[in-house]
Amino acid sequence: MNIDPKTIIIINLIGSFCTGLGLYFASRGQLGRLKEVRNWAFATLIQCAGWLVYGVLRNILPYHLSLIVGNLLLTFSLLYYYNIILVFFRKKSIWKISFVILLFELIALLLLVIDDSPQSYKVSLVSLIGCVPLLGSAYEIFKTKAHRSKSNVYTGVLFSILGSFLIFRSIYYLTGDIKPDESIFWKSAIQDITFLLFYLMSVMLTFGFILMCIDRFVNEQINDEKKYRLLAENSSDVIWVYNLNLRRLTYISPSVYQLRGFTVEEAIKETIEIGLTKESAERIKSILQERIEKFESEGFVSSSYLDEFQQPCKDGRIIWVEAVTSIRKAEDGSLEVLGVSRNIDKRKKAEQEIQTYLSELKELNSTKDKFLSIIAHDLKGPVGGMNTFIKIILEELEVQPLKKTREELLLLEESTKDVLSLLENLLTWARAQQKGGLNFEPELQSLYATVATCLQVFTSIAENKKITLENKILANEVVFADEKMLQTIIRNILGNSIKYSKENGNVTISARNFYEFTEICIKDNGIGMSEKTASKLFRLDAKQASLPGTKGERGTGLGLILCKELIDKHGGRIRVESEEGRGSAFYFTLPKNRN
Repeated sequence: MNIDPKTIIIINLIGSFCTGLGLYFASRGQLGRLKEVRNWAFATLIQCAGWLVYGVLRNILPYHLSLIVGNLLLTFSLLYYYNIILVFFRKKSIWKISFVILLFELIALLLLVIDDSPQSYKVSLVSLIGCVPLLGSAYEIFKTKAHRSKSNVYTGVLFSILGSFLIFRSIYYLTGDIKPDESIFWKSAIQDITFLLFYLMSVMLTFGFILMCIDRFVNEQINDEKKYRLLAENSSDVIWVYNLNLRRLTYISPSVYQLRGFTVEEAIKETIEIGLTKESAERIKSILQERIEKFESEGFVSSSYLDEFQQPCKDGRIIWVEAVTSIRKAEDGSLEVLGVSRNIDKRKKAEQEIQTYLSELKELNSTKDKFLSIIAHDLKGPVGGMNTFIKIILEELEVQPLKKTREELLLLEESTKDVLSLLENLLTWARAQQKGGLNFEPELQSLYATVATCLQVFTSIAENKKITLENKILANEVVFADEKMLQTIIRNILGNSIKYSKENGNVTISARNFYEFTEICIKDNGIGMSEKTASKLFRLDAKQASLPGTKGERGTGLGLILCKELIDKHGGRIRVESEEGRGSAFYFTLPKNRN
């Protein structure tokens, strides 16, 4: 072939330099995600330096210096390639072994130079050492699972050819008819092939490695896209992109079907006016304009926003949706809103329920405060009167007759009974407000026997007022109730009926059966009450002082409120029907059996 070796070396030098420099600039772009690209650029530039020292500066630098330094740089570049291949395939680099190989080459070259050995020995040594990283790189490429890639096969074949040729070259220089003083720049076919192959190495290997990098980069992009698509398609949240210039959705994930019942094809055609309720659409359009202006004023840097709005579903339901959004500039220059939506309908309903409960609790606390204020007023009067009465008795104790004192003490005793009754009812009511405050142990109770027991308590009082008490409950009538609470309910209502009945009046207790409950009625033909008074009987916030009975009997004013609390605890209801001058009828319900 008779090609000038120095010409080929200069071509190798220029090719290596341009390739290394170009690769370095490429590594500052998208390919920079693979740090091996920049390392390969450095390795190629090191190879360029080797050709510079070994070839171009050969006649300028001392012969032995250019021989040793040039070959070390070339070998180092090959070892650098090998370590890059190892890291590229997720393996550990072997720099320690690489430097040992370089040290061995340095010692061997020094010995050959000192001994003034033939040129063929030096060429064989350098060739044998150079084939190690080349064949090692080919081995790593072929043994990895990624060798099925055509770009990897192409690069692996190049490494194999170069490594194999160096072995052949080493054997040729050791066994061939080579004169001992012949220089490496001696014109021959083997030298022509050597320099051409090394040019191939500096250019084609780099080209092959770039193909491997591009192949990996593209595969990673495809895999990332598959992962993102898999996440989008299997996420319960709805991922969407809304183009502000086109005023329509350009992407929406299939999970929109789970959220609203629409398919992707149906949902992607919706405008803001269709996809949102009227109120939500107006609000979103208003804040969108503000966010676009902010996005443009801040140099197209978007903040993340959290919004709540309502969307119609295919089945007609309206649900609350929460969306995290941001604005970005698309590749075509248009503005897009990227969003992730999720169903918060249950959460919103829970929040509304909590607000309702808080409002009710606030109202209840206010009502209880007012109620306790009324109770305090009810207690203050009788207790204050009792205190004054006691002072009068004490002052006149030594001068007034014993009979009169006794009569006054009897009146005081009646007053204390009223106060004690009020306190007992108040204590029972207070315990009923607390969780676990009252022992609630419902059982099947004989309604007839319970009413009969309560009637006995009021027998003497009824006789004094000549009032007839009548138990019309059937002997086999039963209810599912707490015994003590049931007695408290009946006693309070029955005492009320007797108190407001005139002489020769009549109080009857009857019951009616329904499917799941029994309704008990305690009816009198007493003085009755107005509709306004009846509407306030069971209300804490409207509690009124108890009116005196037909014979001046005092009441606590709390009995009926306590009855309502106890009946509510059983799951029943209480009501009253009354007419002034014609009496009252109290109705309350209790369950017949365990639910």
